Amino acid sequence: MMMTKENVQRLGLIADRGVKLFAELGVTVDRLDVLMDLEYCNDDIPLDLDVLEAFGSRDFDHDLIGIYRHFNRDTKKLENGFVPRCAAQAKAST
Repeated sequence: MMMTKENVQRLGLIADRGVKLFAELGVTVDRLDVLMDLEYCNDDIPLDLDVLEAFGSRDFDHDLIGIYRHFNRDTKKLENGFVPRCAAQAKAST
């Protein structure tokens, strides 16, 4: 995905929502870490940011928590077979 100004802003809003989600779960995360995880994850498995941003809490929570748990920051890849519901390939296969 090309990182346009619009995409950067959208990722920022998603990261803000993710930080709030983790805070509600009692987990402290850094906004920049969430933002970078999303950006690198998107490089590995393209995400439909419109869909992710519009998700209700159940799907949003699934994707953000899944990315947090399964994203390897060393390899910059998702592991353990996790595929976010907002992944462009997941949407294409349904």
